[in-house]
Amino acid sequence: MIGIEELLSLSIVGAILSLIIQFVKTKISAEPNDVKAFTIVLSLLIGSFYYLLSDTEFFVAVVGILTTSSTVWALLIKGSGIFESKD
Repeated sequence: MIGIEELLSLSIVGAILSLIIQFVKTKISAEPNDVKAFTIVLSLLIGSFYYLLSDTEFFVAVVGILTTSSTVWALLIKGSGIFESKD
């Protein structure tokens, strides 16, 4: 059974992959099939790194920091309107 730590790790890895693909799509105008092939290759590479690094203390610390910071941003800072202009 998958635990909450693994689920959070996979969602963070997926978000990183999504950001990389969005960056590539905006910077390089490529055919849709080329983008799909790039996505598959990049998914395999990132999945391999995840598999190799998921048991290290470094990876657990990074996932914890990213999870905490995204929670604070989403629930406290973004919702409070601190960074909205007062025009």
